[in-house]
Amino acid sequence: MLRWWTDAVPSAVWITLIIIGSAPPLFICIEFVVSYIIIFVFSVTGVNFAGIRFLGEVEFWLSSVKVISLIGLILFGILVDAGVNPRRQVIGFMNYQPPNGPFGSYLEDVVGMGETSKFLGVCSVMSA
Repeated sequence: MLRWWTDAVPSAVWITLIIIGSAPPLFICIEFVVSYIIIFVFSVTGVNFAGIRFLGEVEFWLSSVKVISLIGLILFGILVDAGVNPRRQVIGFMNYQPPNGPFGSYLEDVVGMGETSKFLGVCSVMSA
């Protein structure tokens, strides 16, 4: 148990701080990092020291937030691909145009084989 508190929790806190600190508009100073470490560690410790009923409630609500966020992100992705974006452009199937669609011939004159060029067409659409 002590090994988890000394290895896993500080690692997770530092990873969270690296993610938060890598955002371009934020200018991270050491006081900001230390305050976030204190907040995260004390909140995790406080929840774990509380009773099992409180721990279950916190876990339920945090997992509910996670599920709702996942559903929201999926819906957001579908709506943006369907054309609900500032440009009002359907970007979901933008790259599926002939002759270089998902199964079109791509670089056929360079490769020289039809099946390889179709495979390269699929790879080019997936990476676009």
